[in-house]
Amino acid sequence: MKWVVTKNISILLRLKLLFLFLCFFGKEVNSQPADTLRLEHLYNLEARAVQFYLDHLGQSYAITANNELIKYNTEGIELFRYADKRYGRLDFVDVSNPMQLLLYYGNFNYVVILERTLTNSGFLSLQELGFPVVQAISMGMDGNIWLYDSFNARLVKVNRKGIRIRESAELTLLLGRRPEIIRLREKGGKVYAIDKENKRLYVFDLMGQWLRERILPQDLTGELIFEDEAIMEISNEGLVFMSLTDPLYYRRAYFPTTFPSFRHVAWRKERIYNVGIDGVISVYEMK
Repeated sequence: MKWVVTKNISILLRLKLLFLFLCFFGKEVNSQPADTLRLEHLYNLEARAVQFYLDHLGQSYAITANNELIKYNTEGIELFRYADKRYGRLDFVDVSNPMQLLLYYGNFNYVVILERTLTNSGFLSLQELGFPVVQAISMGMDGNIWLYDSFNARLVKVNRKGIRIRESAELTLLLGRRPEIIRLREKGGKVYAIDKENKRLYVFDLMGQWLRERILPQDLTGELIFEDEAIMEISNEGLVFMSLTDPLYYRRAYFPTTFPSFRHVAWRKERIYNVGIDGVISVYEMK
């Protein structure tokens, strides 16, 4: 009976992902491939962005060339701004928890935590905590911080005071190779880690213990990010959509030939965001 229930859950998950793909990606456009995206331009955000992120509520965040972080609502209206140049260049923002944003400044190995109004609520010096090389970092659902300590090849969880509360075994010894983890995400009671160099997805429990690995398609050469319940590859040709939990689910969607050149693309709630070479963010609706 347990096997039947598990099998049914897996089937339902595949049907859900297939429905999402058909709704958003599976449209035919003239002589282009049947899985080419149909897009209608809605508006532009004049942020001059160098990086761009979307949370699960559809709110967006842009890092500008001036090292500012701008937050927009779902209709592209600016809500708040944050800037702090004491820590150098802002390299990454984790928006998986919109109530607690994590900002990472790689030059000085600093983490800043912001509330939803982009008000500073704390910071940590990872260098002072004994983490000289951090390749990936993410906010946990409990408000603590997951990071990949590349120097010691360990997944580590620290609290807001910087105290270690969880730690994996040394992954180099465990896996027989040195992981090059570039993304972390806590989701559904698991911690997922993307190793782009070795084309692997690693799965850990909430105690930080390694559970399993999954081999990713070897032809993935674009940017790899977490997107809700999936891993998404962004390349010049289009998007690849892979389920976090179902290794058999893999779908590809192509950008139309008229899609402008970009430095980054984001997807959320039937919308595509094109961060152009000039930093202008063009917002499209998927038809």
